[in-house]
Amino acid sequence: MRILLAPDTFKGTLSATEVSRAMARGAKLYEPTAEIDIAPMSDGGRGFAGRMLAAIGGETGSVSVEDQTGRIIEAEIAWLSDRRAAFDVASVCGLRGAPTPDEALRASTFGVGQVLLHAARSDRPLTSVIIGIGDTATTDGGTGAARAVGWRFLDRAGADLAPGGAALRALASIVRPPDPPDPGLHIVGGCDVSSGLLGPEGAARRFAPQKGAGSREVGRLEAGLERLEVVIHSDLGVAVGALSGAGAGGGLGAGLVAFFGATIGSGFDIVAEASRIDERLARADVVLTGEGALDASSFAGKVTGRVARRAHAMGVPCAVITGRVEASPEQLSHVGISVQTLDPLEGPAPGVSKATQRALQGLLD
Repeated sequence: MRILLAPDTFKGTLSATEVSRAMARGAKLYEPTAEIDIAPMSDGGRGFAGRMLAAIGGETGSVSVEDQTGRIIEAEIAWLSDRRAAFDVASVCGLRGAPTPDEALRASTFGVGQVLLHAARSDRPLTSVIIGIGDTATTDGGTGAARAVGWRFLDRAGADLAPGGAALRALASIVRPPDPPDPGLHIVGGCDVSSGLLGPEGAARRFAPQKGAGSREVGRLEAGLERLEVVIHSDLGVAVGALSGAGAGGGLGAGLVAFFGATIGSGFDIVAEASRIDERLARADVVLTGEGALDASSFAGKVTGRVARRAHAMGVPCAVITGRVEASPEQLSHVGISVQTLDPLEGPAPGVSKATQRALQGLLD
């Protein structure tokens, strides 16, 4: 029997690698002779660059940049052996702790642009930089990243706007950088969601409440992104509002397209291709995936939904291990998965192992 383990992180408790190892222990308890294929995954959130590094090979480096509040931190970058670089936006301006409403309004992606500059100015013969766009604390439409490479965002008086998404409500014009980064360096954004920039499922209304924004702040951030979309179209001739993934990373997906000429797509697909997940699924008798919370977003570009759909299409039985279930029964039945939740009394890693054992019993006995 061959068991494929392809989970995401359990945010705040276990990395995808740690989840995989705990699953493997549970799988061996169920069937000691089983062949275990461990393939920790990412959809563009935390761990994205690590998954690419594990799949392709290379080395890690670091660069001093500003986080979303302007504090200097060390961000990791993966120099891949195929002449690409990769990094997680979450390592630069990701959620840490409980942001205040004011921080939600002012959070900036400036450090993302600093990492891109570092890559562009390195002496490595890079062909592209792959960015995992997910788990950010920002809703600035990528304007912070653009400022770092010389773009300017001005009000009607010609003054530079303050950082953050709320200030974009006063945006009147966008000025291109005098000395842009290497135009031959291709930027690829791996999005963790397929959401557009605006609306109920967009960057502000759907995701800003997770970043400290109350209803008043959400309205201000939505208005800022609405204004940004209008001025990007009028000044740059780029339509970003309806792009799939434009709302990822608090609108960073839109900003990478407009200001860096990036290509954006599914972060899961990028990791899946590098990890040869389809080949591994085809050889598996059963697959287990999982994440901390199984909800509607799990089926909108996240690892769990993408693994489940591929397994369903290939006729491979699939189970999900999760801390809690918030998805509807219809969503679960649509992809044909079974679900096992953790027992909170068992602790994260032991709970994953025992839930894995129960899941395999339910699928195969």
